[in-house]
Amino acid sequence: MPRLWICSNQPGPHHPSSSATWLTSLPPLLAPSSPPIKRRTSGTLSVASTPDLHTPHTSFTIPFPKSSVTSTTSTPTIRVGLLICWDLAFPEAFRELAISCDAQLVIVPAFWRINKINPRVLALNQQSEVTFLDSVAVARAYENTCAVAFCNAFGQSQVAVPILGCLGKLGAEEEGMVSCEVDFEVVRFAEENYKVKKDTREEGWHYSRSATVLAIDGKAV
Repeated sequence: MPRLWICSNQPGPHHPSSSATWLTSLPPLLAPSSPPIKRRTSGTLSVASTPDLHTPHTSFTIPFPKSSVTSTTSTPTIRVGLLICWDLAFPEAFRELAISCDAQLVIVPAFWRINKINPRVLALNQQSEVTFLDSVAVARAYENTCAVAFCNAFGQSQVAVPILGCLGKLGAEEEGMVSCEVDFEVVRFAEENYKVKKDTREEGWHYSRSATVLAIDGKAV
């Protein structure tokens, strides 16, 4: 089966053209016998917004040795998209990768705290972030008919696919490695069954793919 090494989220440099403090994230993605394939800057994590800080969402092709993938093609490949941390909370980010860029696997390295969060949240539910991550990771897999690999520095790392759900995960604040076999035939069949990508790509799709601006009395808020 294909193997990817996903490094957990790491802080990036300050923005070079400004004296302000910038928070960026630059996790690398590694494949067998290869230098880092891709680094992604988060589209939602910076403390201030600037157009040149955010790169467009896109997916890319990763080749694997012939021995690692059952395929009739000479060079087996999969389409992979890379998001970061808080991007997990936004369905639109996954839509761009899975629907517009045909990603079969979306990888999300993160620095997402589980226990050291707002005390008011903990008072309401000490398992809030665990519930959030477990729910959203599987939901993103289903709603985009793609595999999702969430790799978090503070635990709850997991791999999810549509139909099968979560294939394996670590507990909260648990360090370790999750090794899962992802059958991309299941991912393909999920799309054949649910037709999420097909419906979304059709002419006349009745939900906007872009963010909706909330307006009250005709004024954007």
